[in-house]
Amino acid sequence: MRLTEKFITTDPISAEQRDRLIANIRTDFTRAADEIRAAGYDFVIGTSGTVLNMVAAASTTGRKPPDENLLDVESFSETVTLEQIKRLNRRLGKMKLRQRKRVAGIEKPRADIIIAGGLLLENILSDLEAEEITSCDWSLREGVILDYLKRKRELRFGSEIPRGPALVVAGAEDKLLYPVTDDSGLDVRARSVLSVARRYGYDVEHSHHVARLATQIFEDTKELHDLTEPDRKLLQHASILHDIGYHIAHNNHHRHGLYLIKNSEMPGFTGDEIAMMAAVVRYHRGSLPTKATDKRSRREHEDYYSFDRRQREKLLQLAAILQIADGLDRTHSQTVTAVKLRAIKNRLRLSIEAPTSPQVECADAQRKSDLFEKAFDTKLELVWRPVRSRRKVVPAARSARLHIVVAS
Repeated sequence: MRLTEKFITTDPISAEQRDRLIANIRTDFTRAADEIRAAGYDFVIGTSGTVLNMVAAASTTGRKPPDENLLDVESFSETVTLEQIKRLNRRLGKMKLRQRKRVAGIEKPRADIIIAGGLLLENILSDLEAEEITSCDWSLREGVILDYLKRKRELRFGSEIPRGPALVVAGAEDKLLYPVTDDSGLDVRARSVLSVARRYGYDVEHSHHVARLATQIFEDTKELHDLTEPDRKLLQHASILHDIGYHIAHNNHHRHGLYLIKNSEMPGFTGDEIAMMAAVVRYHRGSLPTKATDKRSRREHEDYYSFDRRQREKLLQLAAILQIADGLDRTHSQTVTAVKLRAIKNRLRLSIEAPTSPQVECADAQRKSDLFEKAFDTKLELVWRPVRSRRKVVPAARSARLHIVVAS
């Protein structure tokens, strides 16, 4: 903010202002850069808003996987090269503010300061002779707290710190598919989601069951969408939070849920991710946007219209999956034990496994199928498959596959 206010007065930035800004950055950083190079380093990690935005925007092309030494820390998200940062800065430098607000990865509130922040990041990396940078969702504040807690535990227990019970999960990437009592094995995002869910008294069994069903539907519809692994996780997070609006009132709880999520502190998530998660919760029920030319609709669905066309498409697909999954546990009794989607000619057949007739669940899912059929451009057919005997399966912690139930 300080650099923007001091050096940038035109939109887009002029060549003269850009040169003055870079000269100031290099003057201030020269001594520190010399000391860091002399001390040596193994890799560069960047945290906080501007760095996360720059890395996210730069990584949309020429994506490079994170350092394999960092893969066990889920907060390390993306690695990009200095050249990618330079190319992004050249693009941003030619844009007006309204254009920068539409760049994927750049949060709208940060678009006004991203020019100075991007040039600062580029010149720091250049002066350090660093070829790449890895982003980290955690901030300095969280690191200080974690370090303090670690030292306190070591003082109390010694170097052998006791561990809680093993976390039973459905797979390495699916830590929220089953109720969790020990949060120590979760990444910062999962902890944020559970913190908000618990604060507003979420229905534990129902929410995690909906997350399992939604994940299976997501997997079975991969050929119909180009959603990514981050989208899959966002769907799971929205599934956990989809009913928290009941904390305020039963009526319009989907709208209340959007408000609570948007106004909750959620470490690990960017502003754009929180906005998308909140919108998915908003549209897990209720009316959908109509024509964009309708002033009343634009006012009522302002969150929807704040996204670009591709983001809206993603939003409706995720919300459509969540609607069906929520409908399949309409009675909150987990009657539906498993689902399987497969293509049958010109439609999708949703096979529903349950020990007794899930009449209420099927009716609610069928009632909510309009958005699904629109979002995925297909017809949906529901079929009940009776399950005469079942045996409970404990999901394998190391398996990457999702297990809801196995019917014998």
